[in-house]
Amino acid sequence: MQQLEGFRIEGNEDHPEAVSSVAVQKRYIERILERFGMQDSKPVNILLAAYFRLSTSDSPQTKDKERYMPSVPYSSAVGSLMYAMVCTHLDI
Repeated sequence: MQQLEGFRIEGNEDHPEAVSSVAVQKRYIERILERFGMQDSKPVNILLAAYFRLSTSDSPQTKDKERYMPSVPYSSAVGSLMYAMVCTHLDI
């Protein structure tokens, strides 16, 4: 079996259909964490409640914070993690 760059295959190569055979794109996720300054973060098992919603009270409350927010790459971070979740690593 030939591995794609950045992927590590776990499990039995003789039985790729086995549940234990999982493609893990660990390096991609590590690069995402480094890109957004989160390389020292630790994984946690916390699920957000289905009813959780952001409101205007979660928005910046001062002009300084409003000017700062466009420099925060929130949508890039979320998009990168969604790509990893949907396309490669379903358990993040």
